[in-house]
Amino acid sequence: WKETEAKLIQKKLLIFDLDGTLSKSKTHLQQDMANILSILLWKYDIVVISGCSYEQMLEQFIKPLFLDHIAVNECASRLHLLPMSGTSYYGYSKAEHRFKPVYQDSMSLREKAQILNAFDEALDASLIVLPKPYGDVEEDRGSQVTFSLLGQKAPLNEKEQFDPDARLRHRICDEMFGKLDGFFEIRIGGTTSIDVTHEGMDKAYGIMRLLKIINKSEKDTVFVGDSLFDGGNDASVKKTKIDCMEVDDEKETLKMLTMLAEKMLLNKLENK
Repeated sequence: WKETEAKLIQKKLLIFDLDGTLSKSKTHLQQDMANILSILLWKYDIVVISGCSYEQMLEQFIKPLFLDHIAVNECASRLHLLPMSGTSYYGYSKAEHRFKPVYQDSMSLREKAQILNAFDEALDASLIVLPKPYGDVEEDRGSQVTFSLLGQKAPLNEKEQFDPDARLRHRICDEMFGKLDGFFEIRIGGTTSIDVTHEGMDKAYGIMRLLKIINKSEKDTVFVGDSLFDGGNDASVKKTKIDCMEVDDEKETLKMLTMLAEKMLLNKLENK
């Protein structure tokens, strides 16, 4: 932990995956995590990047953070939101007191239809029969198509038990690669999902594009995520020169950030 602490305290920009890193899948940010993030915002710029939509990020992350911590509003310009794997960026407008899109990439209707067909064909070819879904399986997120294998409204406990080692999703992805390779990125998403974007538009792309916009360097940045393994939706960040830290879950993230916040406050007291 001392090595982790030393590395983190020198950074200026903290980047986090959302599901499995800051909170459970599609679950509101917990109060203890919101407490720590509100403290860290006084010193660090914080980025959240996820395959989820902006609306989901707003509901899951921003609303709990702002609801419990009025002071966050004073630091909101240090918050940067990269939904849909970084193919969109929302920054905070102090004048309007809300997050506004800085850029938004998109896919054509033809491309989306191609992806949907490839998914259906991949299911048939892999001989995988999905259970009756809780809500829609496919979700059009504008610049990304996401497939939630149990449906978008599936209970968390069922999602966690369905494909914990991602074997089923890897089989589906392998089939989809043969149909879409060269045109699209296909990645293991959250607990039960598969994300598809234009080729090259992964989390590394979104993060590097953001760094240019906000004038931050890779050496001043750290990325924290739970899916840095090969094929995981965080793995692309390892292609950059950004320090990457893998966590098992949001509990480990909380422990690490609590340590960082305590060190930050201690340094502030010592420098008075």
